[in-house]
Amino acid sequence: MTISLHAERILGSALCDQNLAKELIDAINTASAGGGAAGGSNDTYGSENKDAVSFYVGNAVCVHGSGTGTLLATAADPSRPGVGLATVGVAPGHAETVQCAGIFPLSDWSAVTGTALLAARATYWLSATAGLLTNVPPTSGILQKMGVAVSTTELELNIDSPTLL
Repeated sequence: MTISLHAERILGSALCDQNLAKELIDAINTASAGGGAAGGSNDTYGSENKDAVSFYVGNAVCVHGSGTGTLLATAADPSRPGVGLATVGVAPGHAETVQCAGIFPLSDWSAVTGTALLAARATYWLSATAGLLTNVPPTSGILQKMGVAVSTTELELNIDSPTLL
């Protein structure tokens, strides 16, 4: 699935603020045209960390309420569904690159899942803990699949639209 189709699916979600979704699509189109921090990759876009905390590589992120920038995503807040994973890990106010699709490799997933290695072939969901992923689906807030582990160190991102629980 292309990033544009994924963004359009999020745009159609009842949980998604329509203006934020349009900002996301614009950011992705800019990155796809070569204007983003990721050098034009169709799977990534650049965005400022507008959260009060630093991102770790692999943290799930969402679009900031202003429509520009990113925050840590969380299943506990329906207004903060995941759009991708942080690829750089930066302090607040710094430029982050967000990967929205494809294979996301990470040798140590401890800061993201609580364990160093992924459970191969397991589905990973957005956690109720901001920025984290879990292989146990949450039972409240939103349910959002982020991807499937294709190995113990690689997550294939296939981000679903969130479902309100």
